Amino acid sequence: MLPPNSGVYIPTTYTIPSDDPKQFIVRLYQTLNSIIVALNLKTTGQYLNQEFVTSNMWFSTTNSTQQRNTYQLVVNTGILAPGALLVAHGLTIGPTWTFVRIYGSASYYNAVPANSRYYPLPYADPAGDIVLQVTGTNVIITNNTAITFSSSYVVLEYLKF
Repeated sequence: MLPPNSGVYIPTTYTIPSDDPKQFIVRLYQTLNSIIVALNLKTTGQYLNQEFVTSNMWFSTTNSTQQRNTYQLVVNTGILAPGALLVAHGLTIGPTWTFVRIYGSASYYNAVPANSRYYPLPYADPAGDIVLQVTGTNVIITNNTAITFSSSYVVLEYLKF
């Protein structure tokens, strides 16, 4: 048995007794249940432009036995020129929501692949940074570089209480 808080572990083999039909059914249900629980606790590897539950769970600040779902939304923020860009995220943010991760990327494609550039968002550099913010209605990216990026995306992860 693994120590508490060690993550999800599924054995690669299961021993299910075949000589007792009742015990076989019980062990089969237990095995299936452990697989279902582990599957539901794994992070979903999809990045969609619509809200969905990621399977990441956060602790509750009011109930130590309860966990909260993490929701995710990808916003295609498109071309990112120098200056401020506001893109509506389409969420109706409630007063009890909190954002737990706000991140993204910006890509500058060049005809010469070696000259293409890919930046994380936000981006910090003394020569020019890129600031990433979220308001109740918009994703705001302030591009303080001299680069016009040909595409950009922002990922929002948040909790609803």
